[in-house]
Amino acid sequence: MLYKKFKQVLKYLQMHAIDLLMTGTHIIEIIIATFLGIVVFFWSVRLLGQITMAANMPATTESFHELLEFCFSLIIIVEFVRMLIKHSMMSVVEVLVFAIARGLIVDHENAVNMLISIACIAILMFVRRFALDDQIETNLKKSGNEVKVVTAGDKNDA
Repeated sequence: MLYKKFKQVLKYLQMHAIDLLMTGTHIIEIIIATFLGIVVFFWSVRLLGQITMAANMPATTESFHELLEFCFSLIIIVEFVRMLIKHSMMSVVEVLVFAIARGLIVDHENAVNMLISIACIAILMFVRRFALDDQIETNLKKSGNEVKVVTAGDKNDA
């Protein structure tokens, strides 16, 4: 009798293992996103303190560089939280673009690394424009919503 019950439980777990794992990972993602949201809140308060402190001190390149680095880190965390919540390729591309842009602006690298970073951003923008926009249009057409694509050269703008 106990063996049959154990076998039933195992069969149930096998049938619903993927659902249980997906639910578990989704809950973990929500916990991480919530934790990061709290961190962003406290860092934003800290940022306000740094801005008011910077307003009272003489402006130096180093202090501006530190403030810029802190702001970019905050933006990347916010975008990462959005990526965890939205689960879309568009949000992944946006996080990658922000991270690479932060490296370009904040970190002073050599010319080859800067060129590679710029090429990576160009590739990501190309993917975003041509691959992901087409995917969004296809999904909208499947859902029955009307899609109107307006380009800069159209004379009859809405």
